[in-house]
Amino acid sequence: MSEIITTQPSPEFYIAGGTLDPTVPSYIVRAADMELLEAVKHGHFCYVLTPRQMGKSSLMVRTAQSLQKIGTSSVIIDLSAGDTKNTSLEAWYLGQVLEIAEQLDIPGNHSGWWRRQIHLGGVQRYMKFLTGVVLKKIAEPIVIFVDEIDTILSLPFNSDDYFATIRALYNKRASSPALKRLTFVLLGVVSPSDLIMDASRTPFNIGTRIQLTDFTPEEASPLVSGLAPDPDLARQLLDQILLLTGGHPFLTQKTCMRVARWAKAHWNVSEASIIVDKKVDEMFLSEAGRNTDDNIKFVLKRIVESKSATKLLRYYQRIREGEILRDNELDPIIVALKLSGLVKANEGGILVVRNTIYKRVFNKTWIVKTLSEREQQPMKTSKFLYDVYISYSNRDRNWVQGYLYPRLKEAGLRVWIDFQEIRTGDAWYSKINQAVEESCNMLLVLSPDSATSKWILEESEVFLSSAEEREQEQRLIPLLLKPTQNVPMFISSFQRIDFTQEKLWEVRMDELLSALDAPIRVKQSNTPISPVRSSAIIYNTAAIRTLLAESFEDEDLIAFVFDYFRPLYKQLQHTNLPKNLLIQALLEYVDDHTLFDQLLDAIAQQKPRHYDRFRSQLEIRE
Repeated sequence: MSEIITTQPSPEFYIAGGTLDPTVPSYIVRAADMELLEAVKHGHFCYVLTPRQMGKSSLMVRTAQSLQKIGTSSVIIDLSAGDTKNTSLEAWYLGQVLEIAEQLDIPGNHSGWWRRQIHLGGVQRYMKFLTGVVLKKIAEPIVIFVDEIDTILSLPFNSDDYFATIRALYNKRASSPALKRLTFVLLGVVSPSDLIMDASRTPFNIGTRIQLTDFTPEEASPLVSGLAPDPDLARQLLDQILLLTGGHPFLTQKTCMRVARWAKAHWNVSEASIIVDKKVDEMFLSEAGRNTDDNIKFVLKRIVESKSATKLLRYYQRIREGEILRDNELDPIIVALKLSGLVKANEGGILVVRNTIYKRVFNKTWIVKTLSEREQQPMKTSKFLYDVYISYSNRDRNWVQGYLYPRLKEAGLRVWIDFQEIRTGDAWYSKINQAVEESCNMLLVLSPDSATSKWILEESEVFLSSAEEREQEQRLIPLLLKPTQNVPMFISSFQRIDFTQEKLWEVRMDELLSALDAPIRVKQSNTPISPVRSSAIIYNTAAIRTLLAESFEDEDLIAFVFDYFRPLYKQLQHTNLPKNLLIQALLEYVDDHTLFDQLLDAIAQQKPRHYDRFRSQLEIRE
């Protein structure tokens, strides 16, 4: 027998807005509930970064309550509770210290402790309090939830140190086992790249991201209980609501509440089929609804008050019209659109309008009107002369000149590249430094060859230093052309685009052009893919022979052949050739099989210092 469900109209059953008590019957359990609980139980640092009114704070409170039941202490810090605009660094960190001590019931004069550590800076005192007081006084695991972290961006002092401290506590776990008992969960309406803004510092790249999604029909099924006196009609009403709200937590709870209020006071079976549309029109689509609903106002504010409002509107217009745009965490416009809540990525990674209500509120008329208002404002002149600066090594020039550069130009971008901009007699060093400072984005082509290039690394450092000194919004975007080891830490911390598979070049190029907000988005490129193959390059075998001889001892060379050229090793493993003849055999083998490019990449990764000495001699230009 199927389960008999009893329903009764009860508007108080639903709660729209605010933090829900985990015990209320309308709290909807989602996959994120279990994912977050399991992650923190295992000591993982986590972050829940989503739009407003998606249930972050409710999830936090419920998780904290669940942790308490298993003997884990929790602290909840709401960063929006204090004055973020007029506080000092000392007062802000002391406030957290006192909050942590109070919630963990740690006795003592903590304000006095803080004053006695005056020889330390505020950040150092905060870390010392966690490691020297909290972990010594509390024996069980501790989870610190930091809610509304987006408010930290309005602090009158540099907030990077706060997140850098959290990362440092995580990284020190290897040398200090006690720190494994301390876990942080960050919640707010920001992207991970916002947490540490200084381009010269390592981004906030630790922890597990918990995806807080809209309600699925299965998850939302408990909401049927308070909708209507007839279970079948209650189910139909909930289906209609979800069809319009897309399962958005706030929109769904609010619509259920209004429908339940109608059902309790004016139940009429003949009106049941139209009541959901009627209530949605009143709450969200009418002029009054648009101007009073908190969620609609939040989405609107995030779009129109953004410095990138025009770009956000144009991206949204393309998505709303059905253009296929893939999710791309590297693209700040896509990230901003998702944080507004207006769009989301579907299961296939394609961006779509979040729900039907948003699609109707933020419709074509609204887009045209808002864009028109924006375009009537005085245009700001770009402070950058170039959209893109391409940094690449000599051995990667054929791909750069034959594919990357033409595609960027075809997309309408202003590109600086050495072979176009530097002429005979130019002071090339000063021209490059000037171009680096005048470029909004640096594309760093990563390969074994470029990873060993001191000049490539210097260009990157100059670019990041320029961004920091001038406080400019410049981005370093690594393009991984070949699998590469030994990538410097400050480069590996940046999210890269993977061009290692030729069959995916156009997909990756679309991601890159999206990230660069290219003026022209050609769906099918007219540019032939024509990077020169290694077979068309003349290699200096004399220089390569010397490089091999100086880089490897006899046994090292044999191991090198075994690791990278196994078929040749099998042919030679019982011959016991002297090193000079083994090198000759290796050169003949790579020549016969057109493997010089792979040979040089392998040497670059195994013997980078030797390779760097010979890099200018390895190819012969015609």
